[in-house]
Amino acid sequence: MSQAGNEFNNTEPAPQIPFQQDQPISEPARMGPGGRLIGTLLSPGETFQDINRKPTFLVPMIIGILSYTAFLTFVSVWVKPDWKEIVRVQATRTSERFGTPPPTDQDIQRGVAFTKYGSIGSGLIVIPIWYFLAAGVLALGMLLMQAKTTYKKILSVFGWVSCSVGLVYSLVAIAAIAVHDTESLRTMDFSNLASIIPTNLAQLLSSDASPVLKAVASSLDVFSIWQVALLIIGLAAIAGTKRITKSSTAALVIGLWVLIIVIKVGFAAIGLGAR
Repeated sequence: MSQAGNEFNNTEPAPQIPFQQDQPISEPARMGPGGRLIGTLLSPGETFQDINRKPTFLVPMIIGILSYTAFLTFVSVWVKPDWKEIVRVQATRTSERFGTPPPTDQDIQRGVAFTKYGSIGSGLIVIPIWYFLAAGVLALGMLLMQAKTTYKKILSVFGWVSCSVGLVYSLVAIAAIAVHDTESLRTMDFSNLASIIPTNLAQLLSSDASPVLKAVASSLDVFSIWQVALLIIGLAAIAGTKRITKSSTAALVIGLWVLIIVIKVGFAAIGLGAR
């Protein structure tokens, strides 16, 4: 009996299962903000893999706000727009379109204050809202495709694509305005920048072309197409599953792009688009 007890007590303990973490430790980013900014444009594959390892969205959002604000400040200082005339023309056009009373001097003064000073500070509101909203729509699309990713990664991809392409666009726009006759720009509707920046098909249209045609042509812009292509690559890189390829993300991104163009054309058809 004691021998059996000793054998029972001497039984070897069960082998220990190696400790496993529930979640793997995330890899650190290999690129800094400057590397990601340039890499998004020149080496997107490598850059989006780095974003997949360590997503960030605050830095690209700040770059986007600074780029947007710097461009509007340049327009205000270099062109010195006649804000009163710009607001008067836009308000009169809206009044005639919808049959509302014509704008009063007080209405125009309020419009000037909002347009002149509010537009420069609007980047602090417009850019974050646009980034979060657009990333939310893309995240919904990726969810429906059963991607194994996170909203933060999608927001990071959208942020870096938007700020990098937007920065180049701002530089091109500044160059185009700098070589243009500033006198003719002082009363220009700056929602119609496509008419002076030679990167879209609106340049091929005559000045009396229909607003709908202008809306379609201005949407076919080099920078818009560039941004669409980068988003397709970026979303495929962070999808988290091989089932989602660039073809899958292309259907999502191009579909949303076409929807935006349709909405833009709709606004132009009812007189709310740029002319």
